[in-house]
Amino acid sequence: MFLAASGNVTQLYVIGQSGQIDFNGRLDQKDIVQAGAVLLDEGLIVPLAGRLKLIPLGSGRKSVQDWLAPVGDKPTPPWKFLLRLDTDEVLTCHAGGLLTRIQVRMTDVPHLAEAAKIQLDHPVDIAPVQREDSILVAEADGSVRQLNWRTFDREGLRTMAAPVRGAWSIGSSWLVWSGDSKLQLVAEGRDLPVQWTFALNDLEPVGAPIEENNQLWIACRNGTVVVIDPKQGHEIGRRQIPQALTMGLKRLDGSLFAVACDGALYRLDAVAGQ
Repeated sequence: MFLAASGNVTQLYVIGQSGQIDFNGRLDQKDIVQAGAVLLDEGLIVPLAGRLKLIPLGSGRKSVQDWLAPVGDKPTPPWKFLLRLDTDEVLTCHAGGLLTRIQVRMTDVPHLAEAAKIQLDHPVDIAPVQREDSILVAEADGSVRQLNWRTFDREGLRTMAAPVRGAWSIGSSWLVWSGDSKLQLVAEGRDLPVQWTFALNDLEPVGAPIEENNQLWIACRNGTVVVIDPKQGHEIGRRQIPQALTMGLKRLDGSLFAVACDGALYRLDAVAGQ
């Protein structure tokens, strides 16, 4: 987990799975973190206004030159999302809809370098999703693109009936939640064909769905946990948690838990209907 606290200085924290602080550091007061940072092998990439900064974690590591946005007539739009692609590569997305692949190059003068970029037609409202060499990108007009993240060649395109509110990788397909309260599983292909549609009605998913025992478990904000057949898209069952859910579902020690708004954990049966 990454946290940035701004004040007289900007304090950075990396919190490990044990809940302990693995790293903390400081930035200058003028440095405002615009989006979530990404941890690569060489350190933490932090998105600051008009630049990307790599902060080495641990002693003995070389410093790496910042990546600076090109200077133009207009200010650089703020960063919205960063996504780790590989051990030394990250995808960046700014508010203007520009996707850029940035590499850490440990040459004689270590630096961050632009490897590829693509300007989309519309801004991106949700974080892109990665699966192997592909990413799924949802634009503000409702269009969904599958791109090869190495070349940004288009592998598939579909326009949803409403702007997309969430997207996840499920097996070899993509699960897309659109603003018309529908979940749709779309397969890879030129037009990203729809495999099934599930009506959410008043349910709002929170967190990433989890596949468990050939079932798809989805936590919703009002405390409902709905279980769907991932092949056919029909409902198998549901659970009702007596609190609102804000962090979705988590696997802990081989069991499935729903995380409530106050941090309480509710253990769920591994099989719907039990």
